[in-house]
Amino acid sequence: MKKFLLAFLLVAVTALGQGIHAPNGGDLTIDYGTGFGNQFSLANVGTDQTANIDAADHWELTEIAANGDITISTGAGQLSGLITLPAGGKFFLVAEFAGDFSNSSGSVAWQWRNNTAASLIGTTPIAEPRTNNTSEVNARSAVAYLETSASTEVEVRIISETNLTTIFDEAYITIIDLSS
Repeated sequence: MKKFLLAFLLVAVTALGQGIHAPNGGDLTIDYGTGFGNQFSLANVGTDQTANIDAADHWELTEIAANGDITISTGAGQLSGLITLPAGGKFFLVAEFAGDFSNSSGSVAWQWRNNTAASLIGTTPIAEPRTNNTSEVNARSAVAYLETSASTEVEVRIISETNLTTIFDEAYITIIDLSS
C-alpha cells in the first residue's frame, strides 16, 4: 500500500508539473523544480492503531515522504501524529480513513483540527460498514484548506465513533502547500 501511495503522489506531482487545464481554459502549472517546489507531506498510521481510538483522540501518524518544513511528531501513543505547518503557507489537507468495527456495525467520523486555534476545519466524513455482514468500509476523505500566518499545529481528530476497533495502517494523510 505504501508503494501505491508514493506512486500516486508521484503521478499527481508529475501531472501538476506538466500542466492541467484550469477552469478558465488556461493551463495551471506548478513548478516543482528538482522534486516538488512546494512543500508536501505524505503519512499513514504506521501500524494498526487499536488504542486511543475514541472521540477526541487523533490518528497516530508516521511520515512516509516529505519535502519542506512540514513536520510530524513522533513518540508513543498520542504524542505521535501531531503535524506542524510552517507560517506563510496555503495548505490543502486530505485524510483518508481505513479501519474496522466490531460486530460488523458501527461508524466513525473524523475531521482536521487546527490545534493552534482550537477549532475544527474542513469536512467531516462518516464511515460505516458496507453491509451488516462485513466490517469493511468504503473509504472517505476529510478535506480542509488552511492558510497559516504563524506556525500551526494540526491533527486528524476522531469526532465520534461507535464500535471502532482499529484504524488500519492504510489510513493516510496528504498535505500539499499550494503557495508559491
